[in-house]
Amino acid sequence: MSKKEENKINKKEQINMKEYIEIMKKFMKSQIEMNQYRIKQFKEWNESDYDCGKCEDNQVSISDDKKPSFAKDFKEEWS
Repeated sequence: MSKKEENKINKKEQINMKEYIEIMKKFMKSQIEMNQYRIKQFKEWNESDYDCGKCEDNQVSISDDKKPSFAKDFKEEWS
C-alpha cells in the first residue's frame, strides 16, 4: 500500500472517529437532559406526595438498643 492510500484511509478513520465522538457527545447530552427532566419530575411528584399531612402521625421509631431476634423457622429458612 502506498503512502497516499494509507493517508486516505487514516483520514477516513479520523473523520469516522470524529463523527462517532460527536454522536456520542450528542447522546450523552441528551441523556443528561433527560435525567435532569426525570429528576425534576420525581421531585415534584415526591413533594406533592408528602403534602397530605397523614405521614406525621404514622412515623415509626426504631431503637438501636436491642438486638433483633428472629424465630427459629426464619433462621433455618435463611441458613
